[in-house]
Amino acid sequence: IMMGDYNVEPYHDAVVHHLQSSREKDLVLKKAPHVLYNPCWKFLISSQYNLVKPKAGTYYYPSGAFNRWHTIDQILFSQGFLSGEWVLNDDDVTIVDIDLLMTAYESEIKYNVSDHLPISAVLTRKLP
Repeated sequence: IMMGDYNVEPYHDAVVHHLQSSREKDLVLKKAPHVLYNPCWKFLISSQYNLVKPKAGTYYYPSGAFNRWHTIDQILFSQGFLSGEWVLNDDDVTIVDIDLLMTAYESEIKYNVSDHLPISAVLTRKLP
């Protein structure tokens, strides 16, 4: 499992080709055991299609020329965590308490300890 701030979006060459990651779990499971699965592509939802929660991403850059929200914090999983005794449910890969954490941005409170929103994943182990 590789987790962190990659400073680039999931589709960037550094993540896709250099770290060899894919947004397709089936491809990683069936054809590419050396490729990592990146479920964080789902955080790349356009705000124009998400009217209920227009905030989408893990990092907010207010001076962005084209985008303010970026998905640069990601979790990558090797094939071993996708099958066998381990189960990764994509629905359990989330941005943690985004509404609560965004209160600091919206009210312009300056003491927020990080400008990144945390992400979380749940792995379940099958018992014999």
